[in-house]
Amino acid sequence: MVLEEGTLLKSSLPYIITDSANCAKYKVPSSVAFDHWFDIIDPLQNNVISKFKIETNALGDSLLAEFGLTNQFPAVTQEPKQMRTFYFSGDFTSTEIPVWTSRFVGIEKLKFILYSSKPDDTRRFFWLYYKPLISEIFNDYYSSLGKK
Repeated sequence: MVLEEGTLLKSSLPYIITDSANCAKYKVPSSVAFDHWFDIIDPLQNNVISKFKIETNALGDSLLAEFGLTNQFPAVTQEPKQMRTFYFSGDFTSTEIPVWTSRFVGIEKLKFILYSSKPDDTRRFFWLYYKPLISEIFNDYYSSLGKK
C-alpha cells in the first residue's frame, strides 16, 4: 500500500509518539519526526513503548480501515515477561549524524548545532529519541544485573 501526500495523507512525515509514562521512563519526547522506512506490525501481547502516527485524511483513513488498520501502529515494542527484548519496527539506525559524536562527554550541550528546534526536523530523532531510548534500555539492563 502506498499513501500519497495530498491524496491520502495530510503530511508525508510520520511521527513517533510516546505516552507520558514511557516518556518519563525512557527520557524521550512525546513526539518526534521520523523519515525512514517502517513496518506495520501487530504487537500481540507485547508492551508498546511508542507508536508511529501518520497524518491521514478521511480517504486515507478509509483505505487503512479496509485493511483493518488505523493511522497509529507500534514503533517500539517490548516482550512482557523478562522485559529485555525490544523490537524497533523501523530503520532507527540510519542517521546523517556521525554516531561517533554520541560518545563524546558533554556533546549533548552542543547538539543544538546539529539540528533545529523545529518539530519536523528529522535530525532531532537521534538526539531526542534514539540515543536516550537506547541509553535507558541499557541502564535498566545493567541495573537488573546488580540486583541478582
